[in-house]
Amino acid sequence: MEGEALHAKSSLPDRRVILALVLILLGTVVIYLPALNGEFTNWDDQIYVTANPLVTNFGADQVGDLFTQQVGGNIHPVTMLSLILNYQISGLNPFSYHLVNLLFHLANTVLVFLFLWRIFPKSPWPGLVAALLFAVHPLHVESVAWISERKDVLYVFFFLWGLLVWLRYLEKPRPALWILALGLFTLSLLSKPAAVVFPLVLLALQLLQQRKIDLNFGLKILPFLVLAILMGLITLQSQSAGGNLEAHNFNLWQKGIFASYGLVMYLVRLGYIHNVSIMYPFPDPQNLPFLFYLMPVGALLLIGISVYFGRKNRFILFAFLFYLINLILVLQLIGVGNALIADRYTYLSSVGPFFLLGYGIHRAIDHWGMRLGFVMFGLVTFAGATLAIQTWHRSQVWENSGVLWTDVIEKYPQVALAYSNRGLYYSKSGDWTRTIADYQQALALRPDYFDPQYNLGVALAAVGRKDEALEAYTRALKIRPNYGQALNNRGNLYLEMGNLRLARLDFDQAIKVRPGLVEAWVNRGLARFQSGDLEGAMADFDEALRRNPNLGHAWLCRSYVFFAQGNFAMAQSDAQKARDLDTQIDPIYWQQIHP
Repeated sequence: MEGEALHAKSSLPDRRVILALVLILLGTVVIYLPALNGEFTNWDDQIYVTANPLVTNFGADQVGDLFTQQVGGNIHPVTMLSLILNYQISGLNPFSYHLVNLLFHLANTVLVFLFLWRIFPKSPWPGLVAALLFAVHPLHVESVAWISERKDVLYVFFFLWGLLVWLRYLEKPRPALWILALGLFTLSLLSKPAAVVFPLVLLALQLLQQRKIDLNFGLKILPFLVLAILMGLITLQSQSAGGNLEAHNFNLWQKGIFASYGLVMYLVRLGYIHNVSIMYPFPDPQNLPFLFYLMPVGALLLIGISVYFGRKNRFILFAFLFYLINLILVLQLIGVGNALIADRYTYLSSVGPFFLLGYGIHRAIDHWGMRLGFVMFGLVTFAGATLAIQTWHRSQVWENSGVLWTDVIEKYPQVALAYSNRGLYYSKSGDWTRTIADYQQALALRPDYFDPQYNLGVALAAVGRKDEALEAYTRALKIRPNYGQALNNRGNLYLEMGNLRLARLDFDQAIKVRPGLVEAWVNRGLARFQSGDLEGAMADFDEALRRNPNLGHAWLCRSYVFFAQGNFAMAQSDAQKARDLDTQIDPIYWQQIHP
């Protein structure tokens, strides 16, 4: 039976299969409708799109930047190019970004079916079952509904397409097919570095099809390995430069426990869907729950069972290898990020277990007959509908940053990042009471957390609590002493409170550590002006305008200096430029310079 499946010729699916696949795709569109109406979130969307000049101000001279500029700690030019094209078409309309993500997810669903049908051509049903679960599983919402995770749906698209071409190449070894597979792998790598495991999947396919692993095979995949190693080295360097590696400094034993936990729980969570969240925090490594100490045993059992049954059935072994290979980089053996596990890491790895389930159903029907087939069909349909309902509800969480982070807080109230980012969301609407409360809660959980400490200063200053804002900025600067914006903001508060000496010190330091911060030049000019240093003030305003000639406030400030020097013509000229840039001017001052 197994040999027959391996060597059977695949043909076009019959109408029932096509109809089933179409229904899966239509149902997937329906359950993701809430996500299509979601806003950009403050979970990296500002880094990838809304505040990224590479996207919003892209020009032909920046093509090289796609291959050198880190975004979110990685270099992924194909993903960034897709976001740039998105912006060129629809600007900052989030609907179009969500729609493109969903379209790639639909394409990936079809590719999952085609890939699994290719490796098991005896029956399309295992692939169809896997495609259904892949399409509607709630753990995949993060990869689809999160705009910044465009890289996930994009790299999987090229990854699966590349595997299909490779399988075709194994059947008909034409150079053009080998080149196409290498090109698709390259596009996958340039979409997300997670694609570096592609050569390992090719090795797993070689085992599945009982082909020789010899020098000839090694030469065929050597360019794939070289590209994977090169991208791996680039990614390690980028992650290290971004401070994303080894953030927790766990020891080897703790890493082993967390890796075992991930290997087991990613599989468990595909069936036991509970407390789905965008953030699963690490437990205290010094006080781990007893369950974690059982995880190495669970991982060894999982591996042992897979190998034992895999020796008798290569489909079982391949399903496990596909799952393991696509998880190996995110099992915290090399610490990355601040989360123990993440839903997005199941997006491709889940194809292995889903295929195994579909294959098991096929084998059961083959052995027990079609009566069982009707029962299985009903159970799969029920499971798909149940998952689809959960995905519909999960999609609604991506409505905006407030809903998203509230969902995290309700499930994992110890996550300081959730309070910090929800506070940032509240600040955009001017809800300063809830903003301040969230920042304070984030700091209660993590006193050394810079972002909410700095943002607390901004919020307190906005409501006029200047003394408290000064304290907040001072605490932030103890965490990050040379943060230019915090220095400038604290200096501005000192300026408002009449402490020119301390204001000057902060502005001097802000300019020293961040010369491009034009606000600091303007503010230091104001401090000098108020202390009677007209020449120094003029120099600072000149420098500010040299750096940004469209800064209306700077033109107005320089107008004050000219007026104080008795140069009414220049005072009038600068004030007029300020007005042309929509800067509000005190009517009394305007009359003074226009006698």
